[in-house]
Amino acid sequence: MANVIRYKTSQPTKRGLRKGNTVIGIGEENYGPTSTTGYVNGITPPDGGYVVYILSSNNDPAIYVAETDEDLVDIARTLGGGFLSLLEAKNYLNSRSNTWFISSMPQNTVTDGLVLNLDASNESSFIDNEPTTNLVSFNGDINPNSGTGQYTLYRYQSGAGTITLTSTGSEFGKTYIECYMEKTTNDARLFYPWCEISDKTVSYQLSYEYKVLSADSNMGLYAGGYAFFVGGSDSDSAVNYTRFNEQYLGSTGLSGGVDIGNGWYKKTVTIPANTFVASGTDGSGTGGTGNRFRVGFYGSWGQTQTHHFRIANLQVERKDSPTGFTTGSRSQNTTWYDLSGNGFDYDIIGSPSYSEGAFTLTETTGFRASHNITNSTTATVVVFYKTTDGQELWATGQSNSYYIAASYGNNYYHQNAGSPSYYVDTISVSNPTSYRNGKYHMWEAKNVNLSTWTRMWFWQYGSSWNMNGTVAKIMVYDRALTAAESQQNYYGGPIVTDGLVLAMDAGNLVSYESGSTTAYSMTGSLSGSLVNGVGYSSNNGGGWGFDGANDRINLGNPNSLNFGTGNFSISVWFSNTNDSTYNCLYGDYGTGDKWVQVRDDRRIRCGFRDASNNENDYTTSYYVTDGVIYNVVFLRDGNDNRIYVNGVLINTKTVAGVGSTDSGTDKFIGSLSNVANHHKGNIYNTYIYNKALTSDEVLQNFNAQKARFL
Repeated sequence: MANVIRYKTSQPTKRGLRKGNTVIGIGEENYGPTSTTGYVNGITPPDGGYVVYILSSNNDPAIYVAETDEDLVDIARTLGGGFLSLLEAKNYLNSRSNTWFISSMPQNTVTDGLVLNLDASNESSFIDNEPTTNLVSFNGDINPNSGTGQYTLYRYQSGAGTITLTSTGSEFGKTYIECYMEKTTNDARLFYPWCEISDKTVSYQLSYEYKVLSADSNMGLYAGGYAFFVGGSDSDSAVNYTRFNEQYLGSTGLSGGVDIGNGWYKKTVTIPANTFVASGTDGSGTGGTGNRFRVGFYGSWGQTQTHHFRIANLQVERKDSPTGFTTGSRSQNTTWYDLSGNGFDYDIIGSPSYSEGAFTLTETTGFRASHNITNSTTATVVVFYKTTDGQELWATGQSNSYYIAASYGNNYYHQNAGSPSYYVDTISVSNPTSYRNGKYHMWEAKNVNLSTWTRMWFWQYGSSWNMNGTVAKIMVYDRALTAAESQQNYYGGPIVTDGLVLAMDAGNLVSYESGSTTAYSMTGSLSGSLVNGVGYSSNNGGGWGFDGANDRINLGNPNSLNFGTGNFSISVWFSNTNDSTYNCLYGDYGTGDKWVQVRDDRRIRCGFRDASNNENDYTTSYYVTDGVIYNVVFLRDGNDNRIYVNGVLINTKTVAGVGSTDSGTDKFIGSLSNVANHHKGNIYNTYIYNKALTSDEVLQNFNAQKARFL
C-alpha cells in the first residue's frame, strides 16, 4: 500500500514524513491494514496536478484532488475563503499546519530520528512568490492607492449624471476610494485610474476589489476592463475605448466576482495578447492602437438611480494568469517550512534567489531559526548543495564559537561539536576541495555533539565564511546514520548498491538538474549527454521526456558497461506512448548488443546478441498501457535470462554457449542507437549492475521507489 496517509502526533514507527499531525507514508513497508496501522490509501498526484491532504474536524485524513491549477485554487477557497490566484492558494495551504499539497511523492528517505527536514523542491516546504518585474505602473506608481492625481474620475456620454468621489479610507487591510454613481438619461460610467501599456503582443491581467454599499434594484451594475484609444481624450464624453470581460454584477453588484470576505469581492479581467485596441467611441471598435487600461464600472437603463460602492487594490500585471494584489512590491516568501513534523521552520535571510527547487546563496544570505533542534551527542547533518566556493562553514550555534564543517581549501574543522566525521556522496572525506566543482552533492556530518547548542543557523557565520552556492535540502537527525541509511538518502530509496555501475535518475539533483544537457551517474564517474532536446518534467519526482524522433541520452562506450560473457542487470522506470514503432529504453547496438524495448504492439521485448551473432530475443506476452509507469528489469544469470515487470518475474529463457555481448559502440538511454528505435514517452531512472540481481533484490529495488511512481 504505497502513498498512504494518517493522523499522528508523534514520529511514526513506519517510514513517513509529518507536517503537523498529517503523515505521508514514503517507504516500502506494508502500511496496512487500516484497522491496525491507522493508514489509509492516498491518491497519486495527476500529471500537471496536485493532491491535498488535510485532517478533518475529527482528525480523520481527508483528500482533495486538483487536476489543474484552477482546481487547486478552488480547493483553497473551500478550505479557507477568498483566494483568486494560484500563488495565494499555495501560500494559504502552506500556512495550514496539518496540510500537505504535493505534485509528486517525496523521495523515500530515512525518517527514524529525523528532527529537521527542509526541502526547497517540495512546495509544502517552500513557495516562491512570483516576481514583481511584471507589474505595470499606474501613472508612474505601482500602488494606485496612494499619490497625487490617482483618483481622477471620468464619466461617459452627456446626460450621464454625476460620479462623485466621496472619501478615501481603509478597512480589513485595504485602502479604498468610495464613490457614488448617479444615472440620469444615459449610461453612467466610472473609469478608474489608467496605466500605459508599451507591449500589446502579450497578455495582461487587470484585477481589483470592490464592495457595494447600496444599489438601486432597477439599475444594473457592470464591471470590466477598458483599453483606450491613443490620442483620445480622457475626459467626460470623448473617451474612445474597447470593453473587455465586461460582466453584469446584478442589481446588488454581488455577482461576477470572487467573495473574499467581509462584503468584498475580487474581479480579474484577462486582456488577451494583440486584442486591446479601440477605434469607436461606443466601445465596439476592434481597430486602432489603444495603449491605456482602466477599470470601469457603469450603470445602465432606468432613470435617476444610484450606486454607492468602494474600489481597492487595482493591479495590472503582464502575464497569462492572475496573482494576488501587491502593495508597492512583492517580496520573496521568508519562511522555509519544516517537514519533520516538529515545526522547526526557518527564516530565509537576505533574499537569496530561488529557482528549480533550490536557493542560490551569497555571502549575505542564509537560514536562521531560534529553535533548539536537538541536543543529541551523535547527530547527523545532511545537506544537498553545490558550490565552487573554496571557503565555507555550514552551521553555527548560539555564537561563532559553535560551528561545524569549516574549510578553507583544507581539511574540515569544527568547535564545540565533538569529533564529527564528514562524507560526500556517502564517501568519507577529510578535505572537500575536489567536490566543490559546481555539481550537486550530498554532504554529511555524522556524530556531531550538539549537547550544548541552543540553536542552529546555516551559512550565517559571517564574512567570507558564508557560502556562494546553491542549497536544495537540509536534514538533521538526532542520531548517527548508518552507511546503508546514508545510501538510502543519497539514492532516494534503499536500493541494492552491490554491483551498481550506473545510476541515473532525472529526479535526483546529484544526477540531473533541470535544463542541463548532462546527466551524471550517482556511482562511479560516468555521465551522459542529452541529445536533440530531451525534455524534463517534475511529475513523479522528475523524468526525462523523449519525442520518439531523435531524442536520446548518449552514455558513450565506457568499459564499466561492457560485460563480455559475464552477468548483468538493467533496470528502467518508464512510461510509454505508442507510436507504432519499437521504443527502446536502453540500447547497446553493435557487434554484440543488448536492449530493453517496448515493441510496436506494446509488448515488452528484451534481448542481446553475442559476438558470434547469436541473437537471444525475448518478446514477452506483457502489454504496457500508454501513460502508465512501469519498472522493467532484464538480466543475464549465466545461461538463464530473466525479465521482471514491477518486481514480478514474467519471462525466463535458458540458452547455451552465449558469447560476449560487448558491442564496441556507444550505449543509449532512450534509443537503440544514434538512428534507431527512439523512445516516445518518459524515462525516470536507469540502473545497471555488473551482476545478476536475485528475485529478492529485484523486488527490493521495486519496493524502494514504488511510492514515487505507483
